[in-house]
Amino acid sequence: MEQNMGQTSIKVSNVTPRCLTGMAGEKLLTAVRSALDKGDDVCLDFSDVTMFASLFFNNSIAKLIPELPPENLAKRVQVKNLNDTGKKALSRSLEVGGIFYKLDPQDRENIEMIIKKSLSLWE
Repeated sequence: MEQNMGQTSIKVSNVTPRCLTGMAGEKLLTAVRSALDKGDDVCLDFSDVTMFASLFFNNSIAKLIPELPPENLAKRVQVKNLNDTGKKALSRSLEVGGIFYKLDPQDRENIEMIIKKSLSLWE
């Protein structure tokens, strides 16, 4: 992580070499939240990362939607060097996340419970 006045740059490949899993997304989310909590804006540098999954973005950037409305999120968290595959995965994640977090809290809880139960069947 590199800090400039009011902005923290995070080279994503230093946090996680692959942007494919929920756990990798949570690692990035921790780094991003740390910078945001200090009042910094964040620039995520995706150079050296070529593989992406929506699950990664669901558990990183999209999880910020309840705290930062989309217009603020775009100002506070910027991305660079993201390839077309990554752009598509991020866009889809933010679209679905925006819909999900607008739901009633009870509906969100019910959906999360169904997802957890479904995922446990795959273990």
